[in-house]
Amino acid sequence: MTMKNKLLLLLILGVTFFSACSDDDDNDHALVGKWNLESVQVDESQSFVSGPLSFNWVAAEGTTLPVFGLDFPLETIQGLAEGIGGQLLAQVLKDVTFQKKGQVIATYSDAGVSLEGTVTPAWKTSEPKYLSYKIVSGSKIALYPNIVNILAEADLSLESLGTLGLSQADLNTLMAFVNKVITEGIPATYTLTDQDKKLEISLDKAFFDQVMTLLPVLSKLIPEDSNDDMIAIIKPILGALPGVWAKTTEFKIGIKLEK
Repeated sequence: MTMKNKLLLLLILGVTFFSACSDDDDNDHALVGKWNLESVQVDESQSFVSGPLSFNWVAAEGTTLPVFGLDFPLETIQGLAEGIGGQLLAQVLKDVTFQKKGQVIATYSDAGVSLEGTVTPAWKTSEPKYLSYKIVSGSKIALYPNIVNILAEADLSLESLGTLGLSQADLNTLMAFVNKVITEGIPATYTLTDQDKKLEISLDKAFFDQVMTLLPVLSKLIPEDSNDDMIAIIKPILGALPGVWAKTTEFKIGIKLEK
């Protein structure tokens, strides 16, 4: 597995899905079971209609973000995120199972992604040691990543992060975020519809306010001389995000699953 794919897997499994300890009372909850990633739907002209990602971003009027070398209004960014993001997600994630006792496993591929869809997924099943969950209320779950196990999957450790070009101050910032997530968890919202056959799990602006403090650190992990298409897209976005985020009033990103 290349470093790029390992970090991609870390991002997908460590952020899109989450982990925590669950009580036995959750065993019969409607979340328990296997959930397939909602498929990408297109119309007769092959234009995107819907997919496995939901995205909402509201900021001051006229706010734009650079993508593909152009400044797009956030209304357009929403369509790009749901369309392109959903297609890329479908290349690395097939399904998610919420097990009894709180573990989460996923069927995933580390073969990489392609905007042209030329990469053939190589599906694998994750072990139940990376992710778990706990029901907090009728619409909330507490989510905690098992950082040590996730980093080990990527052949990394907390100590080795210092070799990736991060300063001690960077590591302190990263560890402060990690400790907050471990002790307080990631607050997420879940919505069950269609007689509990459809599930959406989402993160809102409050969580991403915390993530934004990591942007300077995350930027240092991106290779300066890479010719990778995805990195070429991500770098200018990261550079513009602080200014755009200062104008943001609403933000939510979710993943849609179905039985």
